Amino acid sequence: MIRIGIDIGGTAIKMGAVTREGEILGRVTRPFAPSLPFDGILDVLAEGCVELRAAVGGAVSCVGICSPGYIDHAPGVLV
Repeated sequence: MIRIGIDIGGTAIKMGAVTREGEILGRVTRPFAPSLPFDGILDVLAEGCVELRAAVGGAVSCVGICSPGYIDHAPGVLV
């Protein structure tokens, strides 16, 4: 099973597929603009995950996301 890590930065979204041992199997980078609507961000993330899975094969066991900002727990949003 593969794990996917996602880094949402100020200008790019970088994604990588790794093994449990941390071996990098594949990478995807997409441009990102903070003005992109929420649904657009979700589309970029989903398409990148699908592309990684197709490129490296295997089932995805988990996805981790890091992003600048903080989580506002009351409404459940990343600020």
